[in-house]
Amino acid sequence: MLTTVDQMVAYCFGRQDILDRADNHFEQSIDQLLSEGEVIWARDPVVGVIARDGRWYVWFRHVRDDGRIEGKLFACEEEMQVVSLVMDEVPWLEPDCRMKLLRALRAAHQTA
Repeated sequence: MLTTVDQMVAYCFGRQDILDRADNHFEQSIDQLLSEGEVIWARDPVVGVIARDGRWYVWFRHVRDDGRIEGKLFACEEEMQVVSLVMDEVPWLEPDCRMKLLRALRAAHQTA
């Protein structure tokens, strides 16, 4: 569940071939964040966290059974908001991946 602090920054939905031909704001936003920020954790190709300017950016790529892709990019202020958002969007994520996420967030927070 989103809080007032979580913001959806970009979204996409559709077949990959159509998204490749379209002006895909979701992919463009991630590319921009990657050029200016740092990936601190990822479970490719499903979810990742980028640190930039004191904020956390969390992206999700869900592939549906019919091949359509849903991409979501959120901005969060707090570490635990990132963890909560990941748990909500990817409930099947393995416990060791969850721990790696939390450790990566803490490590990035300490170096910031």
